[in-house]
Amino acid sequence: MSGNDGNSPEKLTVNSTRGFERRMKVGRIIANSQQRNDVALHTSENLIEALRYNKSLQSQYDIVQHHRRSLKTKR
Repeated sequence: MSGNDGNSPEKLTVNSTRGFERRMKVGRIIANSQQRNDVALHTSENLIEALRYNKSLQSQYDIVQHHRRSLKTKR
């Protein structure tokens, strides 16, 4: 019997290889997605920390300005 009836070891090997390549590609996509999520999370954490620091600086500046105004009015 000639031809390929769908049960030949060659076809299984080709399909297995293609399936493996697809799984590897999907794995890389998932890994890249997780890496991007980690970077985004880290960036978000840094941004939140920077905003907190900025708010702290602004509060300190406001306190200093308040004291300066108080000193000017006492003169």
